Amino acid sequence: MSHGFRTASTAAVLCALALALAMTWEMAGPLLRDDWGFRALASLIVIAFGAGHLAMLSTVRPRGRLAFLFRGSSILFASAVAILLIIGILAQPEAILTKEVFIRLLGVLLILDVLSNLALLLLSRLSPSR
Repeated sequence: MSHGFRTASTAAVLCALALALAMTWEMAGPLLRDDWGFRALASLIVIAFGAGHLAMLSTVRPRGRLAFLFRGSSILFASAVAILLIIGILAQPEAILTKEVFIRLLGVLLILDVLSNLALLLLSRLSPSR
């Protein structure tokens, strides 16, 4: 499972690099109109970081049901954060939610992501080995 996330992360990084170079050297003329090039670049960066995070989480071998539950919640929250960020970058979130609700939802998901990652780390280190 982690191999697919690593591949996705690497592909997103390479695409972001190619797009950033094209935008820097002004070879991406149509992409610079209406800031879609910047939106695409930011989305690729979010995908690269998100896939890298998921690859890291998928390498953790949970010991016990509670650690398994926290690994699943970590994967769920990390995915939700990445999806919400991409929606915020590509679409106008005001069309779906108010700006305040969008920011609060993103903040809550980020906090839950961090806490579930910390709990997974502690449970994987403190649980006795099989």
